[in-house]
Amino acid sequence: MKTALQVMMEINKVCQFSSNEKKGEKASNSELRRWLDQSSVEVNYQPIKANDPWPPVIKSIVLFPKSAKKRCTLWWDDTITLIQVKDTE
Repeated sequence: MKTALQVMMEINKVCQFSSNEKKGEKASNSELRRWLDQSSVEVNYQPIKANDPWPPVIKSIVLFPKSAKKRCTLWWDDTITLIQVKDTE
C-alpha cells in the first residue's frame, strides 16, 4: 500500500503544486512531507500524515483546510462512489 507522501508526490507530477517557500516554483518532496505532517492536507475530511497509508476510497482531498485564502479542494464529487488509487507495488 502506498503512503500519503508517495501519492502526493505522484499528484504533484501532474498538478504541480506551487511552493510556499520558493515563489514561482513547484513544491518539493520535502515541502509536501511538511504539509502532510503539519496537517495541511486532509483526505476524506481527516488530516493525513506523510507515512500514513493512502485510503483506498477517496471522497475529497483538501490542501490547507484552515486557510480561507489558500484552501484548495482537489477532489469532491457526490456522484462518484469509488475512486481507487492503483497500487503498483
